[in-house]
Parts: sequence; structure tokens; C-alpha cells
Amino acid sequence: MITLLILALSLICWGIALGAHALLQPKILRALTLPAPRRGTLRLLRLVMPFCALALCLQLEICCAVLSWFGCFSLAGIGASATLTLASLRQRREHPAGTLAV
Repeated sequence: MITLLILALSLICWGIALGAHALLQPKILRALTLPAPRRGTLRLLRLVMPFCALALCLQLEICCAVLSWFGCFSLAGIGASATLTLASLRQRREHPAGTLAV
């Protein structure tokens, strides 16, 4: 039970870190027509959250901790890319080509 909680929290930490990394990319902001965010906060999240995930995973045995940390990174990366893809598709559906104000 504790292991599942550790994995879930680690996955959330990685998701926040990868989401912050995506929002630091100008191309993503243009594609989603988002205003420029506070870059300092996003950089801090991108730096700190993977270490939080590592600290959580280190509560497990060392080999399980390392595999869990990398596994959560992989799953969070897939989740972040899927979320950004769906958001981009929704944005295109709401604003067809030529009607998007830049």
C-alpha cells in the first residue's frame, strides 16, 4: 500500500516537472496560445520536483527505488506528451487554420 502511494506521488512529481519543462518552451506556448508564464517558478519546479520524486523513491529498496524513479519518469513523459497533444488538438479544433490570432 505504501509502495503504491510512493509511486503515485513520484509520478505526480515527475508530471509537474515535465509540465513545467513544456511550459518553458516558446513553441508550446504559441501552439496553445498561452500567455508567457513566470519563468522563475517553472524553472524551480523543473529543478526541484525530480529530486522530490527521488527522495520518495528512496524510501524503497535501492534497486526498486532506481527502477521506480526511472519508470515514473517514463510514464509521466508519456502522460505529459499525451496531455499536450490533446490540448493542441483541442486548440486547433476551436480555432481552425487562419482564424487564430497571434
